[in-house]
Amino acid sequence: MVLAGTVRAQITPSQSGSSNIQKNVALDPVMEELSERIQELEGTVKKLDKPSKDIWDKISAVSGLVTGGVVTILTILLTQWFSKKQREAQTVENQREQLKQDAENERQRKSDETHSAQQLAVVRAQTVEGFMPYLTSGDSASIKAALLAIESLGNPELTTKLGVLFGGPGSLDALFRVSQERPPELKDDATAAIGKIVQSYRSSVVQLLKDEHLSATGFFIDSLGTVLTAAHVAQRMGAEFTVRLSDSTVYTSQVVYLDRERDLALLRIADLESQPLNVNPVKSPPLLDQVAVIANSQDLAWTVGVGTVKSTATDAPPSKGQFAIDMESMPGFSGAPVIDRSGQVVGMLVGYSPRTKTTFVIPGDTIAKAIPQVTGRADDGN
Repeated sequence: MVLAGTVRAQITPSQSGSSNIQKNVALDPVMEELSERIQELEGTVKKLDKPSKDIWDKISAVSGLVTGGVVTILTILLTQWFSKKQREAQTVENQREQLKQDAENERQRKSDETHSAQQLAVVRAQTVEGFMPYLTSGDSASIKAALLAIESLGNPELTTKLGVLFGGPGSLDALFRVSQERPPELKDDATAAIGKIVQSYRSSVVQLLKDEHLSATGFFIDSLGTVLTAAHVAQRMGAEFTVRLSDSTVYTSQVVYLDRERDLALLRIADLESQPLNVNPVKSPPLLDQVAVIANSQDLAWTVGVGTVKSTATDAPPSKGQFAIDMESMPGFSGAPVIDRSGQVVGMLVGYSPRTKTTFVIPGDTIAKAIPQVTGRADDGN
């Protein structure tokens, strides 16, 4: 529009008259067209400028929202991370405190246990001191009662140690009883103690040798050097063979009595003062009672075995008047004494079944019935 007005102004002053008017009229359409084109160009420029402005306006408007969202998300993530770290730190602290408390509780528990153990040891010592007169009395019933009372205090180790220390029938009786009553994990200790006590009878048990080889076991039944063993052994060995005592002294013996039916044989060692075992004239010990055997074999001298009575003696086959115990035997055990809880001989070992691991025993009453005849004949043979 400014350009059109300027052109018009330049033409108008320089001309006059009709010719000027005509020229002016002729120029107007051109100027109008030019003006329109200029207007169109300005409109186009405005249109071109407007979208760019709109885009940046939109970006400017949205950028605040985007920035705020990112900041919000980051804030949430950082808050969660911080909270997690706080929880982890608190958990570690709680665990540390718990460990400290557990350690303190354990220390206190051990301290209490030590104190209780010390108090119990004092009580036990005082109790054992109170039982000492009974343990040293020499009376079997008193010794047994004292050991069983100590066992009831809950100290099996002390019971077995005192049992071995004082020994004798009273201790043996007590240990046989506690061996059967104790739980399996404590039985071996009592069984070993029984073996040590039965070992004290070894001076009454002998080895029977033939040509310097062990053949069987025997034991003294009187103080005159009379040895009882199995008849099937004596028959195999002949009329004369060697007897070795536990102190390794060796004597020559003679067979002075043989009872094949009862499987009993008597040997005599001249001029020997011996320590006999007492024979209990019972038909058989009670079923399930424990008994001990002290015997000899090629590899084991004066060894002790402990077994349980599994069948009692009857006169009918197949027992043949014998009772059985569930104990393994070895060659050389024949003629060994079987000792009950009172320390007396309740039988003599004469056979063994490897298939059933059963040992067969001639009962004490059979031995007792034969002893008067045997000792009488032995004296006659002197």
